[in-house]
Amino acid sequence: MPLNQDTAAAARDVRAMDLPERWAFPVTALLVIALSSAIFWDFLTFQKILLYKDIGSDTLNGAYPQLIQAARYLNDTGLPGWSFHHGLGQGIFPAGLENPFNWILYSLGPERLAYGLGWVEWSKLVVAGLFFYAYLHCLGISPWARSIGTLLLAFSGLFLLGTTWWAYSYTLVLAALALWSIERYLNKGKWGMVPLATALLAGANYWFYGLFFATYVLVRLVEQRPASPSPLHRAAVLAGLALLGVLISSAWFLPIATQMIDAPRVSGDSSLARQLFAYPLFQLEEGRHYWTAVYRAFSNNLLGTGSAFNGWGNYLEAPAFYGGLLSLLLLPQVFAQRGKPRPTYMIWLGVWVFAVAFPWFRYALSLFSGDYYRTGLSFYFAFTVSYLAIRALDSIFRQSLLSAWLLILTLIGLLSLLLWPFAEPKPEFSLSVVLGILLVVQTALLLLAARSPRPGLWLAALLAVVCVELGYQGYVGVNHRDVVSSEELVRSGYNDETPEALDDLRHRDDGLYRIEKTYSSSPAMHFGINDALVQDYYSSPSYSSFNHGNYIRFLAAVAVLDPAVEASTRWAKGVTSRPLLQGLLGTKYLLVRDSPGSAPIHVPKDLFTKVKRFDSVTLYQNRAYVPFGATYDSFMLRSDFDRLSVNMKTLAMLRAAVVEDDDADALQGMSQLTMPTEPSKPTPDMEGYLARARRLAENNVFAISEFSANRIYGTVSAPEPRILFLPMPLDSGWSARVDGVRRQMIMLHGGLTGLVLEAGAHRVELAYRTPTLLIGLLGTGAGIVIYLVLVMRATPWAGRARPAAESDGHDDAGSAMRTGEAT
Repeated sequence: MPLNQDTAAAARDVRAMDLPERWAFPVTALLVIALSSAIFWDFLTFQKILLYKDIGSDTLNGAYPQLIQAARYLNDTGLPGWSFHHGLGQGIFPAGLENPFNWILYSLGPERLAYGLGWVEWSKLVVAGLFFYAYLHCLGISPWARSIGTLLLAFSGLFLLGTTWWAYSYTLVLAALALWSIERYLNKGKWGMVPLATALLAGANYWFYGLFFATYVLVRLVEQRPASPSPLHRAAVLAGLALLGVLISSAWFLPIATQMIDAPRVSGDSSLARQLFAYPLFQLEEGRHYWTAVYRAFSNNLLGTGSAFNGWGNYLEAPAFYGGLLSLLLLPQVFAQRGKPRPTYMIWLGVWVFAVAFPWFRYALSLFSGDYYRTGLSFYFAFTVSYLAIRALDSIFRQSLLSAWLLILTLIGLLSLLLWPFAEPKPEFSLSVVLGILLVVQTALLLLAARSPRPGLWLAALLAVVCVELGYQGYVGVNHRDVVSSEELVRSGYNDETPEALDDLRHRDDGLYRIEKTYSSSPAMHFGINDALVQDYYSSPSYSSFNHGNYIRFLAAVAVLDPAVEASTRWAKGVTSRPLLQGLLGTKYLLVRDSPGSAPIHVPKDLFTKVKRFDSVTLYQNRAYVPFGATYDSFMLRSDFDRLSVNMKTLAMLRAAVVEDDDADALQGMSQLTMPTEPSKPTPDMEGYLARARRLAENNVFAISEFSANRIYGTVSAPEPRILFLPMPLDSGWSARVDGVRRQMIMLHGGLTGLVLEAGAHRVELAYRTPTLLIGLLGTGAGIVIYLVLVMRATPWAGRARPAAESDGHDDAGSAMRTGEAT
């Protein structure tokens, strides 16, 4: 039963409980800015750098190197295309340009970019908070509930977790923007932001958010029960606007999608789709998983913070259901309040609970891409709980619909879960006590506010307690982690002895070559292999979620990695463990660092010559170096190559170009090589190997006169038919012209690039253009034209008088939509 029965008293309470509308936005904005600043203060004042050395090492090893590379590319070359810093080479467009927040970082340049990371995450949090406020305002939520709800949504566990992994926080900003744009249409008939929000979501994940927003719109249409336009009409309009947004995003969405589809973890043998799809339909998870889901609804940190997390999965990929303790307290209230579409709410929440309970359905929600939560189901569940809680809070403020006994029962249930002695894993006891106290205090403040004739003081106290809770939870998750200090950024890590050695080397040798390292400059707990992106040199390793497919196929062909192991296709270490292969790929130098307390790194002296020492780093030169663009006068079929042992494969690649069997017909006039599957000696003949490498390096090498990221030009003289070998992945974006005539390139060595040449002197030009970019630009252009035409058609009607707002703050959506307003 509601706590207050008297209608007049309830109306009096409602007026007293209201936060003045004129104060709602400034108060909420100030709180969002204050909480964000408190959480990120050490990063805003540059005491710390937002680079994590713990389980969040993806910031140091993955995202940060890619940002540095993109910033340098934009400064030195222009629009990102192909990068030779990325493994053996890979197309990198759009290189984060689809994310407007990255523009801030790129404008700082590669040298100062790291100092902007904290400010950018702070700005994401603030912008998201403002969008969430605008969204709740469009929903017609009362001021007090709107202010508290904004904080619950903006400082949710998933968002705060995302700020320490960067990319995920951006997708949640877009989610807030999309929610606001949808509500502007549903409540005011203003559709102009829907295509733009959808276009920006192309940099996130259309499937995750498309699925969620489809369910959200269905729920909202049930809530509204519109007579005109009909729910089907509204849903169809939103779907059409979303498709227009997808069309507008074509210029960056198509290249991103192409790169993802080409990657082995999506279309290759390492894809987890078959394994996850084969999981029994109604098989349950282990108990550890369910307790993790429960406790991560109370706090991201209840089972440990960062690397100390001891629940199911890891700190990022475990369920992140926290949306404030108040959301948990108020969730049952929405099912006790009359006038709400309670069956719809139960189904909506039940779908996500069902997916948490049965893993196969969780995998299906993520298209069987992996066994984790991240931004998919974590966002669905946390937002749904917060949304229903905000609805309940709004009804409490508007109609005094607070069920005291249900609130007390909810408190008892939550405290029982927090302090349950048989849970595994066990939550941190001290934090459990703090959260329990906060639950009791918030319950008491809700009851006092509902009973008091002047509840404003109690509601202000409730808002303050919510701020303390959210601020504390956020501060711990962001700051109680192993991060890079400002001093470390300047004096160690990627600024160790390596840049000095590289500068010295560039003065000695300004040619084209690759460099391998036996160590990582990244200070993260996980071994980093993207040093080349930060320290600006060419190498062979690459850590990326979506490495080039032919790069991985080459490494698999020479038995460097197992393509069926998904992790090895992301953490591709190149040929760092295969010294005999390095020279063939243009590796001319090797950097070795002495590690205190560790045995010295063994460097084969018959293969490498010491050049110079820089403190603990020693530079070696590879005696088997083969320049970029060697030529072969014989070939070996891939089917014969695959039967060879590892050592024989390396020797075969020095003697002949390994071609796909289907390309053999185009090699008339060239000799075919066959070799025994096993070497005649148990150990490689190093002198014979070096002799073969020298012969390949000296015979009719491609003389490069111009080399840049997207264009290579030079000449080559072939006394007889030859195959020009380019040690980079074969990619449809590269085109070749020989003496001005377009030529088709072929695959060499299982994934790299080759070009067949007739006898004679030739001019060779190679040019790169991002695949699907032209089609994407046409799609984007068409989408923008359609959008502008629709806006212009709607504009003349914008001045038409509109009906007054309804009592709950809503505009008459049907009438507004008939005016055809875009913005």
